[in-house]
Amino acid sequence: MGGGAVSFKLETLFQLVECETAFVNPVALAKFARGNLGVVPESILRYQEDAYRCAAFHLNRAGEL
Repeated sequence: MGGGAVSFKLETLFQLVECETAFVNPVALAKFARGNLGVVPESILRYQEDAYRCAAFHLNRAGEL
């Protein structure tokens, strides 16, 4: 696949940020959300829903949720 400006910037961000970066399979994220989250709060905008689910997934994995 060819890279573009956005993908190069994202890759640079992953390499420069000094914290653990992890990718979550969309299927695993959807399965987690169905089994553990229930309904996404109405205050979350549509474009923010994936970020909300991803944050909840990582909090759950860390034992914080």
